[in-house]
Order: sequence, then C-alpha cells, then structure tokens
Amino acid sequence: MFSSKRNFLSGKSLLIIALFLFAIIIRAYNINYDNLWFDEIASFWSTDPKLSFKESFERHGNLEQTPYLYFLILKINFSVFDYDSYYGRYLSLVFNILGIIFSTALIKKISNNNSYLLALFLFASNIFLIKYSQEMRLYSMIFFLSSINLYLFYSLDKKKEYFKFNFKYFLIISIFQILLIISFPFCWIIFYSFVTYLFLKFIKGIPINRTLIINTSAILVFALFYIIYTLLNIKSFHLWLPQVDWGFFTNFYFSKFFGSRIMGLIHLILLLTLIFLYFLKNKIKINFLVIYIIIIFFSYFIPITYGYIFEPIIYPRYIIFILIPIISLISILVFEIKNPIVKNSIISLLIIFNFGNHFTESTFKQFFNERNYNKPNFEIMSKIITSSKNKNYFINMDISPDHKNEAYSAIVNYISRVNKDKINRPLYVTYENFYESNYKESWVICLPNIVLDKCKNNKIVFKKNFILEEYAPGINMMLISNENK
Repeated sequence: MFSSKRNFLSGKSLLIIALFLFAIIIRAYNINYDNLWFDEIASFWSTDPKLSFKESFERHGNLEQTPYLYFLILKINFSVFDYDSYYGRYLSLVFNILGIIFSTALIKKISNNNSYLLALFLFASNIFLIKYSQEMRLYSMIFFLSSINLYLFYSLDKKKEYFKFNFKYFLIISIFQILLIISFPFCWIIFYSFVTYLFLKFIKGIPINRTLIINTSAILVFALFYIIYTLLNIKSFHLWLPQVDWGFFTNFYFSKFFGSRIMGLIHLILLLTLIFLYFLKNKIKINFLVIYIIIIFFSYFIPITYGYIFEPIIYPRYIIFILIPIISLISILVFEIKNPIVKNSIISLLIIFNFGNHFTESTFKQFFNERNYNKPNFEIMSKIITSSKNKNYFINMDISPDHKNEAYSAIVNYISRVNKDKINRPLYVTYENFYESNYKESWVICLPNIVLDKCKNNKIVFKKNFILEEYAPGINMMLISNENK
C-alpha cells in the first residue's frame, strides 16, 4: 500500500516537473529570435549600466510614461550580467515563471484536490503569458508581483490568530504591496480588491486578522498619496488607445488572452457558467474566491468607466494580472463539479484545446519550420546597408518633436549593440547633417506603426531623390540622393 502511494506521489511530482519544463522551454526557445520592438528599445536605452541612476531616470522620463521600478530592476540586471537584450528578456522569463509558481501554489493552498495541476498546465500553456515572457517590458513583473501579493494576502487572511499582531508578516506583505502599487497604475486594482474583500468581511461580521487590518490601513494611506502624486505628474495616456466598442463586450479580450476568438469564447463561457453554478449552490459566501471575482470586475469596470469619462486607457497587457483569477477560478471551480463524467470531460477538453492551439501558433511551429519575424529586424537592415556602397542612414518617422532626439538615440543605440562585434557598421547621420554633408546618397529608415505613422509618405517626400527601395522585416528602407550634390 505504501509503495503504491509513493509511486503515485512520484508520478504527480514528475508531472509537475514536466509542466514546469514545458513552461520554461516554450518560453526560452528562440527568446531572442526577434530583435527588440520600439518599446523594448526604449527600455534598453534608458537602462544602460554605464549611465548613472540619475541619467537613467532622466532618459526614462523622456520616453516612458510607466513607473520606474521595472527599469531600475532591469538596469541592475544589466549591471550584474551584460548589456544585452538576451539578459533583458530572460529577466521577463524569470518573472513569468515565478508568477506561475506563486499562482499555482496559492491554488494548492485554497483547494485540497488536483485543481492546481490543471492551473499549472493552463498557466504554462497560456499564449498571452508566453508572449510577454519573451518581451523586455514590465508586464511579466506585474504578473509576478500580483501573484505573490495574492499568495501573501491569502496566507495572512487564513491565519487563525485574529487578534495577534505579527510584525514579520506585516513587514513582508507591506513591502510587496508597495512594490505592486508603484509598479504600474493598473496594479492598484489588486490592492483595492483586497480592501473591498475585507470590507465585505467586516459587513458580514467575519473576523479579520489584526495584522492584515493594520497592514491594509497603512498601505491604503500610502496608496492614496501615491495616486494623487501620479495623477499630478502623469503626462497623458497613449493617444493610440481605442475606445472600447460593443465588440469588446462579446469577448472582454479573452481572444487575446487565449490565442483566438474561439479559444477566448470557450474560456469566457466556461468561466461565467462555473461562477454562476458555484454561487447558485453556495449563495453569497465570502471566501477567497470572492477576491478573484472582484479583481476581474474591477479590471474592466474601473478603466472602462474612466475611459468613457476622460480618455481610453484599457488595453490587454495593462491587465495581464487578470489571468490569475481567470485561470484560478476555472481550475478550482471545475473540480467543484460533482459529476465525474462532466468534470473529467471539461478538464480533458481544456487540455486538448489549450495544447492543440499551440499547433496553430509559432510556439510549436518554430520547432519544425522557420519562424516569421514579428518585429523590426535591424540585423537584416544592417546587412543591406553595409553591403551597399553607402553605409550611412538617417531615421525618418512621425515622432513627437518633444521626444524625437531621444527616440532616435534609443534606436541608434540598439542598432550599434546589434552590430557591436562587426567591423563594418551602418553610420548614423541626422536628416539635417545628411543634406549639409558630402554624402551623395543615404538610406532612409522608417519603422511602421510608431505613433500612428505607417511610413507611407516617405516616397512622396523623397520623390525627387528616390533611387531604390529595399525590404527588411518591419522596416521600410529607401536609398535617396542628396539633391545638393
């Protein structure tokens, strides 16, 4: 009897290891296949380890509207390792995996069954999480900080010593809540979901841990001051953000979160059905699952309401943390189904659909076929320039004059890093310097879709000087003559 139990546990352990290996491999393989996108280039430029912290902070302020926390961590990361995009993207991968660990560990604490294994698979195979684990931006860090805050909050909420103050727990959870709040404005939703949950417990007369009361009260004061500071100092939200339309309310970004329209509808319908059946059975029961529901509700209600009153602010990656309650609720509530046939059928379909969906994505295709470039390829661009007679180039894009020099400097910095070991490198000149120089010809570089510019006007602008056009993935290249020569 004991040997069979050990074998069973061994089999479960092997499954956990296999799922984590799957999560790591699917994220790490070809992680640097694409060059950096402009947002990543901006992150890369502002976190150069050779700069002082003051200089990095100033660069960040010139190109970014997001808080500095992630960029500080990224700068330290480059200082410890090397100033290379690999290490920047591997930092995102680490945050992503840590987020999966804490999200799954929390489900294991909540439910005394195998729902955490299903959740581990859904987190590991999630298309949206995989995408942002390979991008040198703050979104995987947001996912991680949200997961660890949920884990710590639950651990403290379930402690039975209601009237005993524990300074160690107070200090740990306060630090991570502050990090969460200062990481990104949308993360305030997580904290205010905690506040709402505790308020509901108070109304219902349910005992609340004293440490949690003191912690929440202190951080609430900090959060209110931080919100005022942020609102006074924020410049504006991205002008390209669209206002949500009626089509949005048919899938709530689930098509983005799960890889396709059909996959999104499957998970959305399943989630709503499971929540309805659970509360139909348990009525209004205040437990930790309520926090998950509050987070989902606030994640849509608050930014959408703000968007209709002021300007649009919601976008899928800004609420990446919503995948924690979505996947957690689906995994936990599926195991609440008493009928074993129905329960096992739903679990099987979830596994088949989520695993099978990867055969239509580059996540699996890249193991068998050459992967398409989804971002600008500066290496191919550089080869075209260095193989031509004219090695010089200038950048021509519709970028705000207030940040034009910084944006160009960021791009040139990255191009120089891409070509750091090469003898022949493209030579950057400014638009004005080209026409004042002795150069007879120059390449014009334009990145489509930056600040609404699609580089369509370059041929019109340089019509008299046009010589030829070349192609690099995600980059428009034109060779023009200097009309002054």
